[in-house]
Amino acid sequence: MPTDISSSAANGQEEAVQRSTVGRLISWLRWPMALGILAFLYSQNREGLDQVASRQIVWSWFLAAAALRLVTLLVAMTRWWLLVRAQDVPFALRDAMRLGFIGNLFNFVVPGTIGGDLTKVALAIRKKPEAKAVVAATVVLDRILGLFALVVVGAVASLLHPGLWSHPEIRVIMLLFLGGSLAGVMGILIALHPSAVQSKLMWKLQSLPKVGGLVTKLCNGIALYQSRRRILVEAVAMGIVVHTANISALVCCAAALGLTEAPSWLGNLFAVPVAEIAAAFLPLPGGIGAREGALQYLYGVMISSETAGLTGFLTGVSFSLLSIVVALAGGAWVLFDRRGETAQADTVSASPSVSQLPSQ
Repeated sequence: MPTDISSSAANGQEEAVQRSTVGRLISWLRWPMALGILAFLYSQNREGLDQVASRQIVWSWFLAAAALRLVTLLVAMTRWWLLVRAQDVPFALRDAMRLGFIGNLFNFVVPGTIGGDLTKVALAIRKKPEAKAVVAATVVLDRILGLFALVVVGAVASLLHPGLWSHPEIRVIMLLFLGGSLAGVMGILIALHPSAVQSKLMWKLQSLPKVGGLVTKLCNGIALYQSRRRILVEAVAMGIVVHTANISALVCCAAALGLTEAPSWLGNLFAVPVAEIAAAFLPLPGGIGAREGALQYLYGVMISSETAGLTGFLTGVSFSLLSIVVALAGGAWVLFDRRGETAQADTVSASPSVSQLPSQ
């Protein structure tokens, strides 16, 4: 028996080492993969790049894009802060912004645009170990609500562009947007119903030996949101603001480069959600490469022009570079923020709890 135990322990250690090695390999390869995709896209657009290189850059449009990008980050951080405060967890808005900027910076280190959430979860749990299950759940919920808002934007854009339904590939995406929006609405309504946390299945899950406590905390969190539905509505509305501002920032990037053969703002209302979803789920740093490829394809389909694909590629590249600059600026603010994480302790204790706000 002791031999079996020791052998199983050794096997477990070997598996852990293998997983760690694979994880490091993926970490080393993600930037080469992204740069390889960009190099491939560059080779496809090399002839048209000479024409664009002679155009004068309008830096005021880039400043507007940077401001809009910063607005998207601040609103997204405020949304997460509201979700945490709705769970009666003392949490300063300044600390939410610090963790948000760190997570946004790590989006370009950890694969995909959701990689920064893992860093944010780890830091938030370290700051609030007594509420680690609740804090982790709010990060996941924040991501889900943000994705739902993105799908809603894409669904609305699908209805505003009936001409795109003639393209088979685009039609599939439009149907997914519409179906995802309906599924999201149904999911939220089900989660907000009292029976969602009082079902027999939930009671059984709460009685499980290892995960029962976690399930119980999650159910308690859902029950709190059920009594504060306004918070979820505000979170979805803020998500829509985030994505529309993000789309506006991308349009400003195209204007800064003088790229006139691009979809209108309403056209980008459909193209950008598709590109952002591709950027979120592909294992690339900050979604770089995936976003540019998606925009190149969609612009080429939406506009009957030889240079439309080039416009999509350059718009995506400029937006990615802008996002990196804003992420570095946010990281620098966190690094040189002399007030520190505890600077607003008095503000947190003095600020009203979300439980004191009217519920619906």
